[in-house]
Parts: sequence; C-alpha cells; structure tokens
Amino acid sequence: QGVLVDTPRKKRWMQEHCAWVVICQERSPNKWLPARRTAVAPTTEEPASPTVPRMGGKLSLGGEVNPETLQRALEIYGSLDQRVHDLAEQFRVGQGIDVSSAKSVVSELAGVLEHHAAALVWLTRIKERDDYTAQHCINASILSIGLAHALDWDVRKVEYAGLAGLLHDLGKLRIDHEILNKPGPLTAEEYEIIKTHTTIGHELLVEEGGLPDPVTLAVLHHH
Repeated sequence: QGVLVDTPRKKRWMQEHCAWVVICQERSPNKWLPARRTAVAPTTEEPASPTVPRMGGKLSLGGEVNPETLQRALEIYGSLDQRVHDLAEQFRVGQGIDVSSAKSVVSELAGVLEHHAAALVWLTRIKERDDYTAQHCINASILSIGLAHALDWDVRKVEYAGLAGLLHDLGKLRIDHEILNKPGPLTAEEYEIIKTHTTIGHELLVEEGGLPDPVTLAVLHHH
C-alpha cells in the first residue's frame, strides 16, 4: 500500500502476490496510461474477491471490496460526513460538542463495520484539502473501531476508541486558519501554536462534560 513500483523485481512481486492493484496517477512519476484491457472470458472457477484477513475476536475484518460494497460504504460515509461537519462547526464557533450526536455517529459506524469493514477502510484513504479535518476524524474513528474490535475489546471500550478517533483533532478548529492551512513550512512559533490543539481539544471537551476520562485523555495524548 503506497509502494512505488520502480524495479522489475518489485513488479514481479506484485504480479505474483496481488489479485489487483490501484494505480495513483497523481503520485506516479510515469503518467503513461495503458489502453483499457478487454474482459477475459470467464473460467470455470471464480477468482476470490479481495478481502481483508480476519484479525481477531468479535469482528471479522472481511467483506468483499467490489463496486457494490464500495457504493454502500460511500453512502454510509456520506451520511456520516454531514453530521460530523455539523459537530465540527458547532465546536469551531464555540457552541461546545453535542456528545449524544458524537456517540450516535460512533454507534452507527460500529454497527456497519461488520459488513463493510474492508470497503470503509479503503475510504479512509480519502483526503480532500478543503475538507481535511472532518474526513480525518471519520477516518480515525473507522480505524480505531476496527482496531479495537480486532483486539477483542468489550463494547464499552470499542465505543471509547471510536469517540477518541472522532474527536481527537477538534482542537485544530480553534487554531488560526492561516496557520493551519499554511502551504509552506511553519515557523517555530507557528509550530508551537499548532501543538496546542491537543490541549485545547482536551480542555474544551472536559469543560463540556459527558465524555469518559479515557476519551478526553486520548484527545490530550494522541501525539
């Protein structure tokens, strides 16, 4: 994942071990696109669909990655996206955080991961510059819930992990926009300001109340 295939040896390894690959034209130094291949006549045996291997107790981190599951995952992701935007905007303008809404988002995510884990994990690769914080929070929550399940944590701790992932970067919404989105390198002073987002997020969530200590401490210590 994220490998530059720049030698014949790497290419051979990919051909021998990978059922399929995704090529990122934007990051590839070679911008040449091959002609689209025509479909091969089906064989008597269906090739296995790509899956994520089982990693532990309660949740099988499996599920096929195919157009149907990706479409469903996109629908789920999209429905959560607006709710997380609303949470982030409330936090940004100083209205605090709607803890019940945050818990609802995490609960919904935990419920759908069992059937769409593989596809949802693929969607965590989405990063839009103008929409980074909200998507990053959803992505962190998906991966945190999946990891907690794989470690066979109980339901309460899975929820804590999901909430911590969802809320961990909200302190950035109180950081000056010019610094947060500065295209060039940060000055030493600006970097110190960026580092305060963990403390800001923790203090505001503690002040708001309604969240367990493990969640607010994860926000404080996530770096």
